[in-house]
Amino acid sequence: MSPAQRRTLIIGALVLLLACLFVPWYAEDDTGYIDFGYAWFFSERAVYLDIHRLLVEWMGIAAATGAAYLAQRETEQTPYRRRFAASADSPTE
Repeated sequence: MSPAQRRTLIIGALVLLLACLFVPWYAEDDTGYIDFGYAWFFSERAVYLDIHRLLVEWMGIAAATGAAYLAQRETEQTPYRRRFAASADSPTE
């Protein structure tokens, strides 16, 4: 694991932690669904946790972190590829 990948995982974990602390809330009344937005998880509210929106948010964070992690991987060249790349750079007559 490269240092850039390690930083990506740490940043992804911190964003996921923030997403767990500031969660979406909603309420229901006679007219239907009322969005209360995001608030501190431990706040005392008379509303419900919007678990569906929270799960979608977690999946998005995990997908973005995984894509960034894979984009930063270092590719190892096999001896055949290095030899082929070196021979392609040399002038041929």
